[in-house]
Amino acid sequence: MEISAQSNKIYIVLVGSAPMASLDALMLSLERFKNILGSDSAKSQFETTLRSIQPSLHAVNAFIEKVYAEKNPTMAVTMKGRTLIVEVALSKNEFLNLINCDAVDEILSHIMAVGSMPANKVATQTSRDYISFPVKYIKGEFKKF
Repeated sequence: MEISAQSNKIYIVLVGSAPMASLDALMLSLERFKNILGSDSAKSQFETTLRSIQPSLHAVNAFIEKVYAEKNPTMAVTMKGRTLIVEVALSKNEFLNLINCDAVDEILSHIMAVGSMPANKVATQTSRDYISFPVKYIKGEFKKF
């Protein structure tokens, strides 16, 4: 599948999928992300209660806030882990089309960075701290830059 030269940047958000903010831990989380991309659940409906595609870091913060704000005990999220955020140089439609075409390696080749945000924000801040690291997917492996 051909990707347009005018690609956008999206943030793939997976709540509770980053054990810590270290680069090594995030690299391991990218391997789990890779497995998710090829799953049947990703093809049938990529976005779920805990998985989302967002256009900006502001939107990522709002999504995480909404997930953790739920007060219904049967629906509330209480995960202690950090939220995994994968920055991808594709539009949302391009990303979803590539999932449906089983083009996992193509998606991975557009990853620009991996990062994480904590479940809670500091009371004096309007948004969560975001820690990210530039990475590339080259010849079947994630490389740190």
